[in-house]
Amino acid sequence: MEEKLRVRRIGLTGGIASGKSTVTELLRKMGFTVLDADAMYHQLVAANGALLPRLVEAFGEYILAADGSLDRRVLAKHIFAEKAAREKLDAITHSAVYHELDRLAKETISQWKIQRTRKAAEDNEVAHRLLFFDIPLLMESFGASQCLSLDRIWLVTAPEAMRKQRLMVRDGLSEEEAKRRLAAQMSEDEKQKKADVILTNDADLEKLKKIVEEAVRGEEYA
Repeated sequence: MEEKLRVRRIGLTGGIASGKSTVTELLRKMGFTVLDADAMYHQLVAANGALLPRLVEAFGEYILAADGSLDRRVLAKHIFAEKAAREKLDAITHSAVYHELDRLAKETISQWKIQRTRKAAEDNEVAHRLLFFDIPLLMESFGASQCLSLDRIWLVTAPEAMRKQRLMVRDGLSEEEAKRRLAAQMSEDEKQKKADVILTNDADLEKLKKIVEEAVRGEEYA
């Protein structure tokens, strides 16, 4: 008997210091599965990671930490200073990360099908699930992300002044450094043109939680 399981794949993204990680945490507390692109990237650039040799070839051994893994702080300092370096890094990493995420998504969906009860199958019940993908640079890598077959894109956004302040406090950056980090990313206007749902994080956690809950309801009953 064919399993009837409808899964809506949702890409979750947002600029640096927008509050995307907070939204991810809220979704997980609500019981949703969120696949993490950054965590997948960490695996691929670990000491024995599949991508590390390519990064060393592209940028040099100075990007390695003492344990042989990628020193992300050193690499970040380099790529934020040079657009060409960012583009080189993106070309190496995005496709590999997304294909691994898609593989993991298929495994997750297969497990969901197995976990469905026999009664649900016999009653011809259609199960609906939301599967989220936490992808910081989704908009910037829109072409490479097509392999994920996303149904919707959620964008977490916040006023630039608020993001700058959060960045300075969180990462201990000067105002000028924070401005450079923000300027290195795609503008919020460009991102909003590609987003299906915009979550504005401009107040407290309680308000953000209500916004996320409303967005979830919109997806579940769409």
